[in-house]
Amino acid sequence: MKLEFDGRLNIYDWNAGGSEWVPEELANEHSDQCLYPLVCGTLGVCKNGQCSCPLPPGDKTEYFKPSDAQLPNLGCEEVTPVSCNEPTPSSLVYFRNYSYFAYVDSSAAVGNIINVNACLEACSNNCSCKAVFYNSQNENSSGNCYLLEQVFSIRVDTLPERTYISKAFFKVPKTFQPQAPPESQGGGEQGKKYKIARSIIGIAVALLAVAVFLAGTIMFLLRRRREEEEDEEEDELEQVPGMAPRRFSYEELKMATEDFQTILGQGGFGSVFMGILNDGTRIAVKRLDNVGQGMKEFVAEVQTIGSIHHWNLVRLVGFCARKLHRLLVYEYMSNGSLDRWIFHENDNPKLDWKTRQNVIIGTSKGLCYLHEECSQRIAHFDIKPQNILLDENYNAKISDFGLSKLISRDESQVVTTMRGTPGYLAPEWLSASISEKADVYSFGVVVMEVVCGRRNLDFSQPEGSRYLLKQLQSLAPENQLLDLVDMTDEERACYGEEAVRVMRIAMWCLQNDDTRRPRMSSVVKALEGTMELDGDIELGLFHATVPQLVSQTESESQSLLVSAPR
Repeated sequence: MKLEFDGRLNIYDWNAGGSEWVPEELANEHSDQCLYPLVCGTLGVCKNGQCSCPLPPGDKTEYFKPSDAQLPNLGCEEVTPVSCNEPTPSSLVYFRNYSYFAYVDSSAAVGNIINVNACLEACSNNCSCKAVFYNSQNENSSGNCYLLEQVFSIRVDTLPERTYISKAFFKVPKTFQPQAPPESQGGGEQGKKYKIARSIIGIAVALLAVAVFLAGTIMFLLRRRREEEEDEEEDELEQVPGMAPRRFSYEELKMATEDFQTILGQGGFGSVFMGILNDGTRIAVKRLDNVGQGMKEFVAEVQTIGSIHHWNLVRLVGFCARKLHRLLVYEYMSNGSLDRWIFHENDNPKLDWKTRQNVIIGTSKGLCYLHEECSQRIAHFDIKPQNILLDENYNAKISDFGLSKLISRDESQVVTTMRGTPGYLAPEWLSASISEKADVYSFGVVVMEVVCGRRNLDFSQPEGSRYLLKQLQSLAPENQLLDLVDMTDEERACYGEEAVRVMRIAMWCLQNDDTRRPRMSSVVKALEGTMELDGDIELGLFHATVPQLVSQTESESQSLLVSAPR
């Protein structure tokens, strides 16, 4: 049984012969297609299964327009919105004998209002009220008043046994009617003054009209130029080779996320919201809000993740590029990002050692695919716990390719501007000549955070223990690495040696000289126990690249400046 997005309740039976699910509609004994709350979207009018916008009887004024002329079932929107933020004179206009689905719930009505005039007055005095629906048995009887702040689908067709009268009123802006100037009362001095005044007014109006015309022309040209630039930017997406992800309309994603209501996370370039597609698929929609990531970066992310497929990389379902709206649609990861589980900052239970070990191995395999198994090497450049997501079985998947860069096979390094998050940046970023080995360093930092259950820079720790990599550097020669491990006594007894071995693999990745760091394929083999560790690790050259800050809050704010969304 499934409750569809428009309010329809279906039960699905499996047809073995046709190998398909066959829906059967419930709770609609009249088979009326217009009975559902969102069959025509918000402010949409349903008649005989067809959708349109509200139109007052005998009035050709269009107070509402379709959200998408090609898809009338997505609903309508106000031509001139009336809101509490920008209050304007408004009036309630009678539209017609519309019906509303909320009539089935008498408790939804305003109980102390029983006549239509009081109902209208209550809406007029409430800036949040968008519409009034009033139903009664006849014109003279008392009835039920519904004051709506948000209007879902409206129904024109009525049930066969309906015995009530329904009236609908919508709040619209008042139209301004200029008054005609008083007529001249004869000639004489007063008449001359009036003629002079009228001439001055006429000249002023003419000059104003010219100014408005010029301003309108300039605005039109600027808008046209902007639209051409936006079209050129959108053309970049059309030329992205091998595009498999689906291209969504903005209205589809707005409806899927219920107007971007449930936020999953935020970062420097935008926010991520939870959504559900029409077929019930759960998605994560990344909306790029700020100008920090332009079309170039957007195309890079779509092109990069749209052309790669691996179990340990988050799958790109689709994208939206419409004017200023740019969104990426990813598969939904029910357990969120890794940082929610390893830093003990919320009520989530601590991950056991085997789960953490699988997360580390899964992340290494995702990076190995990016670095060594694609036609072009892909450097992620922002590996951190916030960009490692966990599915329902705690499998790790790397996400967020907004800062990634393609590296040709014949290139050993590339020159690029600094990108990433302080605390995870490799030392070679200071020289701007970078390879995928910068990801190996960041991976080493993440491994230490997962094993030790704390951030690499933690101001809640005592002064001598704030920098995790400095602790690693001082404890490694003393063979006291086990002191850093985040384990219960029982786990320490069973898996302590294994955890220390994983930390030594992290040390292998954290060497200051990037040429001494291993390839990710070697890291995978070492983690899986099929390859011995390189014993020649230059501990003395460790370099913890950390921001020189005075508080953890300031550290997090700087991270947002150079990092993609969480």
